[in-house]
Amino acid sequence: MQHMLTGRPSSWLIATTCLLMVGCAGRLETKVRERAQQDFDCPAEQVTVEREAVGAMSGRYAVAGCDRQETYVGRCNLFGMCVAQLPSEIPQPAPTTARADSAPPATAAPTSNAPASSQPSQTAQPAQPSVVSVTLRNPCPNTVKIFFGDKPKFGSGTYSSLSSNSRTSKSMRPGDMIWIVDDSQNGVASASISATTKTVEVNNSCTGLSAR
Repeated sequence: MQHMLTGRPSSWLIATTCLLMVGCAGRLETKVRERAQQDFDCPAEQVTVEREAVGAMSGRYAVAGCDRQETYVGRCNLFGMCVAQLPSEIPQPAPTTARADSAPPATAAPTSNAPASSQPSQTAQPAQPSVVSVTLRNPCPNTVKIFFGDKPKFGSGTYSSLSSNSRTSKSMRPGDMIWIVDDSQNGVASASISATTKTVEVNNSCTGLSAR
């Protein structure tokens, strides 16, 4: 007679998984730093990595170095293998389609004397991108201090700077804000990112931003 056996994972498997999760955070940051060094062509000592959101097996990091700035996502699997990717490189799940056998039953066609429906047909709207790649340009003669977030000084976000006559690229989401701040981290000017934003530019007086 065969017996169906059910049970919990062995204790060694649980312990191994916990150790991998504890060591994953350090490997994530190392992978992100190595990827940024290659992308920026920048020495390791000039690359700074700031954690924006970190979980047990994955994290989101803001990285800057050599007048470049980018956001990376690091992920580890249960075998301790980690990778660092740009958000745009992560495949999105395919949209689910309704099964034919779950469609509602068809209704009878209206008779010839029934009034035609006056409601206009609705067309599907294209999905908005979840991440847009934005080019930041500073043609003004001074380095400007930049803040990525809703409220500089009092809100959560990331501070950076943009050198004179330089440009960099950053992955952002529609609705994200970018600010010019003064030395006291007070907001001077701001711009909001939309799904169609391609460029955010500092004006010639170093006190304003324009998004297009």
